[in-house]
Amino acid sequence: MERLLHYYHSKSDTEKEQSLIQVYSKCVFRLCETIEPLAANWHLEELAILFHSHGMRVEYTKVCRLLWASRQLVVDSMQRISTPLNLKQEELDHFIASIICDSLEESCHNLADKFLPKLEELEEDFNNLPPLMKLLKSSTTDGLTRSITKGALEGSDEKLLEVMNSLLQFDNFLLERCLMFLYERFTGEVFIDWLYTLPAFEIDRKPILQNAIQHYLDGDWMTVVHLLIPQIEHLMRQLLWKLGGCPSKPDKDRRGIFREKDLGEVMRDPIIEGFLKEDVTRYIRFILVDERGWNMRNEVSHGLNPLGYFRRHKADRLLHILFLLTLLKVDETSKISEGS
Repeated sequence: MERLLHYYHSKSDTEKEQSLIQVYSKCVFRLCETIEPLAANWHLEELAILFHSHGMRVEYTKVCRLLWASRQLVVDSMQRISTPLNLKQEELDHFIASIICDSLEESCHNLADKFLPKLEELEEDFNNLPPLMKLLKSSTTDGLTRSITKGALEGSDEKLLEVMNSLLQFDNFLLERCLMFLYERFTGEVFIDWLYTLPAFEIDRKPILQNAIQHYLDGDWMTVVHLLIPQIEHLMRQLLWKLGGCPSKPDKDRRGIFREKDLGEVMRDPIIEGFLKEDVTRYIRFILVDERGWNMRNEVSHGLNPLGYFRRHKADRLLHILFLLTLLKVDETSKISEGS
């Protein structure tokens, strides 16, 4: 079909192009009635892209509405696949003891470093993949959107993000255990008091983080997520300002009005990219603003998530980003610098 479409396009025969796509779409619709919802979604998304690229707006809208209506069917049709984790208690205890110690500051810095995916680790895991796995495209879906990860020949950086996602899923268990042990040794109040001895954190926002930590200790993950995401975004804007950048910009549609840069814009700012280590910027983007990653900031802000989305590992990762931000210190020239 692609060759025939190309031929009609070369002849500027739009009518035959669209007629061919209509015939093809009928075949796709019939196929989707007989296959699993996830596979049907894939075919419908490809069809929507085809309609859009050929200016068939009515048909494109129809398919998008079908995709929206079927989103819950896709989620419901998924099956959980799990494997047992054979980890001896002594090994787990030794791992936790290597991170959580008698010093709260050292414990938080250990947590920040240990659970930050490093580029060399991702590249090593990627290189250990079977050759065919490096070339295949893959996709992730949450029932609302689908993110394509290209094969290695098209975009190895995107494949590294897929490797990162697998690494985070595995590390979630260990991060959870370490955080549990941290709050057994140090109370939430002690943690907050220490946090606000650091220059990156503004004292007038202390009650907000106190609230977030209390809800974390109570297991209210939904409230934790909604409280921490905007505070992390604010901390990053403050960091940009203290580095000499501008955290706001003129509104492109309304003259004389300025608006705050959102987190994605802040993370792409050359000042931030030049200051933070690449591992840190890649990780924060992946968790909060990258559509190929967890994209928590954007999904939560736009109300895309049902109740089941708000689970402990999401709150744990936001706390981990806070630990990373505790590494930021003010030097003698009142500029922000990154701690070791």
